[in-house]
Amino acid sequence: MGAGRMRAAVALPLAALLLSACAQRPAAPDDAAAGSGTWNPVPSAPLSPRLDAVTAWTGTEALVLGGDVDGLCPPDASCSGPAEKSAADGAAYDPVGQAWRPVADAPYPIPGGTPSTDAGDTVHLVHDDRLLSFDATEDAWSVSPPAPAGAVLGAPAALDDGTVVLVDGERAGDEPSGVVYDPATRRWSELADDPLGPTFDRTATAIPGGLVLTGAVLPDDWDGARPAMHAAVLDLASQRWTVLPDTERTGGWRWSWTGARLVDVYPDGQDTDGDRFVQGGALDPRTGWWEPLPGTPLMNSGGWPVDAIGGPLAAVDGWVYDDRDRAWTALERPSGAPAEPGSAVWAGDELLVLGGMDTDAGWGTEHLSDGAWLWRPTVSPAR
Repeated sequence: MGAGRMRAAVALPLAALLLSACAQRPAAPDDAAAGSGTWNPVPSAPLSPRLDAVTAWTGTEALVLGGDVDGLCPPDASCSGPAEKSAADGAAYDPVGQAWRPVADAPYPIPGGTPSTDAGDTVHLVHDDRLLSFDATEDAWSVSPPAPAGAVLGAPAALDDGTVVLVDGERAGDEPSGVVYDPATRRWSELADDPLGPTFDRTATAIPGGLVLTGAVLPDDWDGARPAMHAAVLDLASQRWTVLPDTERTGGWRWSWTGARLVDVYPDGQDTDGDRFVQGGALDPRTGWWEPLPGTPLMNSGGWPVDAIGGPLAAVDGWVYDDRDRAWTALERPSGAPAEPGSAVWAGDELLVLGGMDTDAGWGTEHLSDGAWLWRPTVSPAR
């Protein structure tokens, strides 16, 4: 969460673009790495070293908000630190001027992994039953009233009408689809009832003029089967849902709008029998066409495992994927950088990484890095 999103204008009403089309998925080619890039060190942030800060790109500045500064949880461990071990401060980096500035402290500490979304220069973060909003232009925070009783605030999605949608990761029975917060009126309301029904791994993703909701359903016969992924699109103008064709895949929990389609960048998995299966993919909400990303590598086959999503660009599991030319690039570790990368954000086409953990020496606060690095891709002729 927290990576900048690219938006595009809608030429036609969304409902007119939604077609009941479904085509056979093309086969994904073998693992491939394309393109290249270079790392350069940049000035350290005016912050204490930390992990898992919320990040965002405003179009001119990269924001780094909060994060864990103590009581750190190793990767793949089931633990979380108390709020007093998370930071409330933050900073903004201008890649043109190569300079940082401190920003206003949040009203509450921001633990690592806090669900967030951004729209322009405003970042929205979930805090218990409230939504915190940071306006980078005004350098000011605001706090919403409490959400309706019983509402579960999952990952937020900022719609282009100014509202923010939050859905629970799991819906059972007659539970509400989700809630909507309007920062202009400071009022909460219920999301229009969706047609997916009981689902898990529910994810809401904003697109121009609408919202895409995805969720998975366990198959009746679990033996060897994959969860079926359901999807529906809400047209903001009519408040009507359109159901898209299902697909059999295991990903779909972190979509990014590229300006043309949704992508979920995730390497392929491999089961105990050595059989490979697709986890990520792409979805065109206008046609309902699902397809794998070409050249998807296997999990744990890449380089420095930076994690950042930014419109058509994604860094995940040691790879960079660019949906504009469907290219994967192995991401090498920069000289002097720690083994475990820290918080990251796409600043346009450049990737900013802040700190990390020197796990070669051990795991703990004393091994946190205060370095910062900027990765610039080599532009391909096709771009």
